[in-house]
Amino acid sequence: MPAVHIGLVVEGFGDVDAVPNVIYRYLHSVNDYTLQLGKPMNAKGHGNLTKDGGIERLVTAAARLADCAGVLVVLDSEHQGQVSCPAALGPTLLSRAEGQASRGLPVRICLAVTKFENWIAASAPGWQPASGGYEGAGAIQAIEAHFLDGERYGKTAMQGKLASLIDLQLVRQRCPSFDRLLNCVDSLRASG
Repeated sequence: MPAVHIGLVVEGFGDVDAVPNVIYRYLHSVNDYTLQLGKPMNAKGHGNLTKDGGIERLVTAAARLADCAGVLVVLDSEHQGQVSCPAALGPTLLSRAEGQASRGLPVRICLAVTKFENWIAASAPGWQPASGGYEGAGAIQAIEAHFLDGERYGKTAMQGKLASLIDLQLVRQRCPSFDRLLNCVDSLRASG
């Protein structure tokens, strides 16, 4: 019998490796070695989640897999240089994803503020953006300066690897959106 799992929907190609990496590290840190993650459903861009029918289609696909206990959707609050208010976008996406799309399974939406890279950069000693705190603008520049010694950041190639460097507790303290991600995982664990 397959293990109970959480279905995943992620924004893009870099997230396909990065999000499971962080979630498995968290699960193992709380001694949960049984819960599995479904293969991430890649939205292939923020706009494909927010467009009409987008999140519904992806949540339906994630929830359809056998032994799915719930679905977690992870995306950035920033898209094409514009930052959406997570307190507005999250509930809007959640209301669209719940119901028939989720087959009655619990769905959790987590928006990284401003982007997933903020969580990576928040692990850098002494780094904080000039404005907006740890969830402000400038995360990619901080990654290039603190983790890559000036090398250019390639999201698809590097995001998953750098996610393995995230200090879970430090970033949880520095980034409320990361704390929300882990709380969403805990909520789905409890429902499974």
